[in-house]
Amino acid sequence: MRSRIALVVAAVVASLVLAGPASAARPGFIIAPAAFPGDVTSARALLVQSRSGLPAGSLARRDIDYVLRLGARMMTLRQPAGRRATAAMTLRVNAWWYARGRGSPSSRVIARLPNGILATYWGGRGFAINPVATAGRWQDLNAHYSPEALATALLPLGVRRNAGRTGFLLWEYYDVPDRPGTIRPGASGMAQGRMAQLMARAYHRTGDHRFADAARGALASFRVPVSRGGVVSEVADPAGVPKMPWYVERAYPGANPWKGAALNGFMVTLLNLHATAPLLRARPEFRGGSPNETRTRPRAAGAEEAGDFALDLMRTGEQTLARYLPVHDTGTWSLYGLLTPGRPWKSYLADEGYHCYHVTLLRSLAKISPDMAFAAVADRWSDYALRVGVRCEPGSLPPPSQPPPGALGGPGVSASRG
Repeated sequence: MRSRIALVVAAVVASLVLAGPASAARPGFIIAPAAFPGDVTSARALLVQSRSGLPAGSLARRDIDYVLRLGARMMTLRQPAGRRATAAMTLRVNAWWYARGRGSPSSRVIARLPNGILATYWGGRGFAINPVATAGRWQDLNAHYSPEALATALLPLGVRRNAGRTGFLLWEYYDVPDRPGTIRPGASGMAQGRMAQLMARAYHRTGDHRFADAARGALASFRVPVSRGGVVSEVADPAGVPKMPWYVERAYPGANPWKGAALNGFMVTLLNLHATAPLLRARPEFRGGSPNETRTRPRAAGAEEAGDFALDLMRTGEQTLARYLPVHDTGTWSLYGLLTPGRPWKSYLADEGYHCYHVTLLRSLAKISPDMAFAAVADRWSDYALRVGVRCEPGSLPPPSQPPPGALGGPGVSASRG
């Protein structure tokens, strides 16, 4: 057994030279299929071997320790299949990196796995499978993968959860951003919105009912409060604005409902929900071998109702947004969020990139709902930027190299690409 593992380790290490930067200007790597450890046993062996040569207390050793703990906790037989699959993939991508004989990355590296899934490096916990980045096609690292190819790769990672009689499907995160080293399954409304859209697009393009079912499962998490494992917080403001539902970028059960409720993440989720609705409500189409060959396919059970639900979620959410945009406006700038992990209440001003990203998202929402005054807010926030010499260009995105605490993997509205 040991000799077989040693041969696998040697083969993987030798093949790692095939991996290289996706772009010299971006901290992205594309993993060649031959370089990716083939199973969890060889991945764990690679990690243990890599760890043995690292100094105690080094960042790389802390990364590997975290990944090994994650694997030990999340791969027991009593864990749901999707959780085990995510943990297995996490072990494999980290084994790929650390078997290279290098230490921890010096920046927030993104790695593209052979199946198109993206993993993000975070100091102290290694590479984490990132549903938001994957479905949002972050940095275009997986831009050429079809929606159905990405959906197929992500399907096994969905974790089946229940809250009373409500069953839902969750693509989980396992870190707690303001508690280093903690391992705990967690939810993200931004991830759930993107997954719903990606699965709905794959269903519409192929007629495969598995994708429609997955989209319905992702949307069902919006029926469940954060306290029960879902992604909806009932937020309120001391100034007197009433409680309204907010789809949090990261869920913090038991904490202030505003914690993890980033403004940009909420707006992206609204756009994703709006794009999901028509894909599920329409009859799916299958494109044949010739450019003009298109055939309709039978609708999946419950798909139309799920599309209606997605639109209802979006319309409800935009009412929340309209009521709470003034609370995110300081009179001279926008707030990233009201309670960002690691920051006091209403103290975290968006940086220039995220402020302009807010403007971009508001303009996108204004096109969908011109009567909601989002365009007026976008104009006002754009003027704030001009006063300090910043021009918010159309489609502005924040710089990907410096995410705020709790960020999930970079921005980007996937409503047009899914």
